[in-house]
Amino acid sequence: MGEVLRRMAALGADDVYVETDRYRDAAFALYESVGFRMVRDVLMYRKDYA
Repeated sequence: MGEVLRRMAALGADDVYVETDRYRDAAFALYESVGFRMVRDVLMYRKDYA
């Protein structure tokens, strides 16, 4: 992920946003470990059908 972020910055990216939910602990921890921070908490509702 660090290399991807470096390449994006080299190509001119000023901001990078990612989205996950709080139930994906591994993804949330990874994003925080490379410097992302939560800027907004979005509530979503869904219903799954078989």
